[in-house]
Amino acid sequence: MSNNQATSQFFTRQVANEGVDLPLHRPDGSLTDHKIRIRGIDSDAFRKARSDANRRIVDLAAMKDEGERDAAITTEKLNLVAALVVSWTFKNEDGTDYPCTPENVKAFLSEAPQIADSIDELASRRSLFFKNGGKHS
Repeated sequence: MSNNQATSQFFTRQVANEGVDLPLHRPDGSLTDHKIRIRGIDSDAFRKARSDANRRIVDLAAMKDEGERDAAITTEKLNLVAALVVSWTFKNEDGTDYPCTPENVKAFLSEAPQIADSIDELASRRSLFFKNGGKHS
């Protein structure tokens, strides 16, 4: 299918894959110099992660222990939000980049749930992921 102006006005996938920057605020609301680049919910990586999570959640429904099931579902939700993170500006004490690995992202988001919530909310705003759409500020 070739793209034309009539159809391309609805496209979000490319920009969702590239991501947008989310400036980070401390819990007191003050802005920091840090940013996290996040994908949109229409990105290929998120769509795959959501599909994988949906399959695992079906299996979790059969778990007898409600506490274990709830913990496993919470982990799946954290995995989904972590799949939205492309990169970040965090550094190690020696000034080198702090690796933006899935494990590091999940550890960070589990300790900073307010940022996980912001990522989840922002990633679902499709208007930010149009080719010439808005930029988050």
